[in-house]
Amino acid sequence: MLRYATKRTRALVCLVVLSVVAFQQATSTRLSRQRDGLRPNRKLDCAGHGARNMPRTRKSTRGGSSRIAILSYSNLREDPSKQTNHANLTLYKMVRCNHEAYAGKYGYDYLSPSYMSAKWLASRFVLNGLRYKTFTILSHFDEYDVLVWIDHDAIFYNMDLSVEYWLTKMGSEADILMAEDLPGYKFNAGLQIIKTTNWTKTFYAKAIDELLRTDVNAGYIEQPIFYKLYDTLEHGHRKIKIHTPRNTFQAFLKVKSDLSNTSWVVHATQCKCDLSLHIHNACLFASR
Repeated sequence: MLRYATKRTRALVCLVVLSVVAFQQATSTRLSRQRDGLRPNRKLDCAGHGARNMPRTRKSTRGGSSRIAILSYSNLREDPSKQTNHANLTLYKMVRCNHEAYAGKYGYDYLSPSYMSAKWLASRFVLNGLRYKTFTILSHFDEYDVLVWIDHDAIFYNMDLSVEYWLTKMGSEADILMAEDLPGYKFNAGLQIIKTTNWTKTFYAKAIDELLRTDVNAGYIEQPIFYKLYDTLEHGHRKIKIHTPRNTFQAFLKVKSDLSNTSWVVHATQCKCDLSLHIHNACLFASR
């Protein structure tokens, strides 16, 4: 009897130990994902109510079967000699909150490495941030049917416009949607809707060779390359749709007449404008 009780006690002890180990492993995995920028999307409605963590999903909550992801990257850098670090970090938090809220509303994935995470640091080291756009688009083609790239100085303004809405506007022939830019520029690559097709894979793959010949510290390094491919790659003018008027797709803050209630995205585009004036209070609060 004593021997049986001892065996049962040992079994219970083993069960408790295994449970503790499993809990520790699960906690470690969750913390690791948070450090590497893979946190679940935070779901906020347009009024900022009902904030909660939401499981990541690759299926639209609007009933469609398309797998859609929102991609972004912040080139934020801290400089101990400058007093703008706090303001920059606050803006980073606001923008990230906005992107996550939009993705969460429609059930899209939001893929952007968190500031100072291992993935963010590796991207800054290898790609210097500026090449990250092309890199992340190429690296996620096999996982998603549609990718949306949005610069980190841009926010979703009209949250009632889904990606599916713009896919309908694109039609079946176009594979990439971008807005017209200011005079002298063909289009602005700060906001892109990209279908996963053989043509788009070829387009961004060919951009790599050109990017490797370009100084990684140069500004707008990918845009002139995209212009060249738009003109030289077969079917370029048919596959890349340039949306007009620009402001309904992407309003520039530096153009005072651009922003309206119908603007899907607001983009600072190197303008020293206060983006916080156009972001919801829920994300203003989250950035504190």
